[in-house]
Amino acid sequence: MQTTLLDLESKLYGTHVFRMSEIENAGEVVRQHQKLGDKYNTLLIYSILDANKTGIIQQIEKLGYGFCEFRIHSYLEIIQKPSIPDCYPFQLQLVGDDKQLEEVKKILKKGQPDDRFFNDPLLDKEFARQRELLNIGKSFHSWPKEFLLGLFNTQSGKLVAFRSGGFKNEKEVSFYLYGVIPNMDKDHSSRMLDHLCIDYLYQMGVRIIHSVSTGFNTPELNRLILHHGFRIESAEVVLRWKKDHEKYEA
Repeated sequence: MQTTLLDLESKLYGTHVFRMSEIENAGEVVRQHQKLGDKYNTLLIYSILDANKTGIIQQIEKLGYGFCEFRIHSYLEIIQKPSIPDCYPFQLQLVGDDKQLEEVKKILKKGQPDDRFFNDPLLDKEFARQRELLNIGKSFHSWPKEFLLGLFNTQSGKLVAFRSGGFKNEKEVSFYLYGVIPNMDKDHSSRMLDHLCIDYLYQMGVRIIHSVSTGFNTPELNRLILHHGFRIESAEVVLRWKKDHEKYEA
């Protein structure tokens, strides 16, 4: 099992936020849970488990952990150069300056986060919003380890959509956040954005793209599978325990 302190989330929430993953049995969770609960006055812990580990999930629930998200991992293996539909007058390029970054943030603010932080009734929704904004800024400032791609209307020069991600190695990347301005058809624009991103990354030498879709956003998962050929890799359940809201009975 791995236990990771989430620095960004801890700073935003003003407490210690931990993630427990690669869990093999409930006993190791119980022991680590006890150590963390004894050490910190306020605490937020996420346990991430394969969805098929029902027995372990039920045992962890007895500690007071509650379901907060179902996640599906998918991937695309790019065998040959992608076939790209005509996207004129739209063009994809790296978001290159602070002014463009601010436009990306405006798109984020007008959308609604779909992750466990926003949908969890025990957490402040503004926390989820600030987390997204900081993560998109991190992607912008971390090039070439991470990337922030913008879809621009070449006639107006206006940014209409974006996609961020990070490199696992020279040939593999992970998709992170994406967004489309409100007055465009989101489904059509998202498909166009994905087509252009896949082609852009292919030309950079990328051959495998990973994506994690939350169960709160099934349209994204359907789009990636039906229109771009992504395949399901695995599914996870995320459980949350929050010390200052729930009784500690490890």
